[in-house]
Amino acid sequence: MASLPEWVHARGQQLSAIGKWFNSTGTWIGGIIPQGWWNGPLTLLVMLVIFVIVCGIPLLVVIVYAAASKAAVMYWWREQTMGVHIILWTLLMLICLVVADRLATIPDSPMRWPTWWILLAAITHPVYLLAIAPRISQFIKGD
Repeated sequence: MASLPEWVHARGQQLSAIGKWFNSTGTWIGGIIPQGWWNGPLTLLVMLVIFVIVCGIPLLVVIVYAAASKAAVMYWWREQTMGVHIILWTLLMLICLVVADRLATIPDSPMRWPTWWILLAAITHPVYLLAIAPRISQFIKGD
């Protein structure tokens, strides 16, 4: 099992590798864009487009997903089913924690338990919101 400091250190190394990749993109773009007076502004525009694609699209997905989650939680609050969803979500996260712990014990596992847990939670949450929660709310309301 990896301790939290070891896990944070490993994520820092991953971020360092991403930073090195971003530093090497200048050379990569220099091979694509011909040299000339326009090289500076054109390189800046290409880098901005790459930055928007790499950072902007995931940010847009997160914002839309957060808005959908907030709408679901507000619906549960109005329908007075919030307590049941909190209990079920907590149980689901505990199950994800147990599964993550088991996955981390696989020989030569590429990830430790916190990474598995985050991955499982990121997969489980949309499934819960879209498939399980509406059925539970309907069952509680008696529809």
